[in-house]
Amino acid sequence: MTPDRSTPPPISDFGNLEIPVPRSITLPNGIVIHVINAGTVPVNNIFITWNRGEADVDSPAALNLMVSCLTEGTSGRSGAEIADIFESNGSWIKFGTSLHQSYVTAYSLNSNVREIVPVLIDIISDPVFDNDIFEIKKNKYITDKKIKLEKVIYQASLGIIDLNYGKNHPFAIEESPEEIARITRNKIAGLHHDIIATYPPVIYLSGLIDNQLLDFITESFSKLQFKQPSSPYKVVQRQSAASGSVVRKSMPDKKQSGIKMVIPTIPFDHPDYIPLQVAVTALGGYFGSRLVTNIREDKGYTYGITARLLSLKEGCSVSITCECDNRYVDAVIDETKKELKRLADKPIGEDELKTVISYLKSSLASCLDNAFSLKEYFQGQFSLGKDASEFYLTQEILQKITPADIQSLARKYLNPDNLLISIAGS
Repeated sequence: MTPDRSTPPPISDFGNLEIPVPRSITLPNGIVIHVINAGTVPVNNIFITWNRGEADVDSPAALNLMVSCLTEGTSGRSGAEIADIFESNGSWIKFGTSLHQSYVTAYSLNSNVREIVPVLIDIISDPVFDNDIFEIKKNKYITDKKIKLEKVIYQASLGIIDLNYGKNHPFAIEESPEEIARITRNKIAGLHHDIIATYPPVIYLSGLIDNQLLDFITESFSKLQFKQPSSPYKVVQRQSAASGSVVRKSMPDKKQSGIKMVIPTIPFDHPDYIPLQVAVTALGGYFGSRLVTNIREDKGYTYGITARLLSLKEGCSVSITCECDNRYVDAVIDETKKELKRLADKPIGEDELKTVISYLKSSLASCLDNAFSLKEYFQGQFSLGKDASEFYLTQEILQKITPADIQSLARKYLNPDNLLISIAGS
């Protein structure tokens, strides 16, 4: 029987979504393991994170170099042997840093986890930081930094950090290629001692996790010893520039300009914060949003423009980002201000609000796709001191929010006069 393709299938709401809550275990050595058991495929992810990141050290570059060297050899295994173990077991490993986080993460089949975990523990506890490999990594890092410094959007980002948080804020640390070149092998070994060897990490164990696998993980990581109990990272509150401040970075011969705009806003635990996310999504949070429709689709000033709400303990912000031809910089800024004002002057239409809510509900539902997406969701929530209640509160707000609410929020929090603007280009 040929299906009838002339009639679209009915569209219905998600209904009330339920999110499984992780099981949390604290080991005797201080390691906390959040277990997210979900899915039907026997795979797992071990995400090991320390709450010390680029904003918590005097050299973000050194921290990045340290974590990148963890997999390049230990006292008992060479970097090649480590790579071979992961590859031959169908596994892969990744490392990185963020503002307040350093991490190592590994994906593997459950059947091969006993081969992978001893290597993970080895690279955490006993890296050798071979000087020749370190120098190769450092030279590549310097090259990457030089490339970044030539990008207009990167330079605009540096300017907006200065405006939004202050030039002396830890977020504003920016090392030159020359400063990076002076980093030594002893520097990164010292960071390993001060962070990885000192503080017990938090581990997110996600996938199809049975009792046997969990027992093996807890027993293995219980053997690690640390010098101090875990402690929170230091939060330095921002010192934003005066509303309306603009900074320009001249980059001659660039054909495009990078534009970053922010409005410092309410903290993430404020009752209006989730409703404000709805308003910001309508402004520029999805492809059919107002900024995209006006500035990209109607006027063709830019290939893409986005608005989002950034959640940080140091201060939250409405952030707007785009690149455009140098000729259109002022026009893009003017149209952005008009869209901010329009959202405050006239209630959003019912159909548009329905689209925004559907988009946000879909995003919320995507957290439930698999164990790894659940891990991403809870990692973000736990890092801000939140829990699963946020998931249900968001659903409740999406069910109740009205066009009048969006207009009121725009009037209170999306004043174009409060924009801080950073422009980099010719």
